[in-house]
Amino acid sequence: MCADVIKTYVKGLDERIDAGIPSGSIVLICGTPGSLKTTFSYNILLNHSLQTKERGLYISLEQHRDSI
Repeated sequence: MCADVIKTYVKGLDERIDAGIPSGSIVLICGTPGSLKTTFSYNILLNHSLQTKERGLYISLEQHRDSI
């Protein structure tokens, strides 16, 4: 298990990926349109920020600024 991890806050997922996302990692979240990729990402960023007071960065290569 990695010492510093970022939880996904999705029940059962953290346990499947060795307690969370290794801190400092760059993670690509991919899937079909409408599969809640953005919602999943925002959920991780929001909950991590609320728990740690740290900042996060969301980058989209497909969405226009107005749709985010």
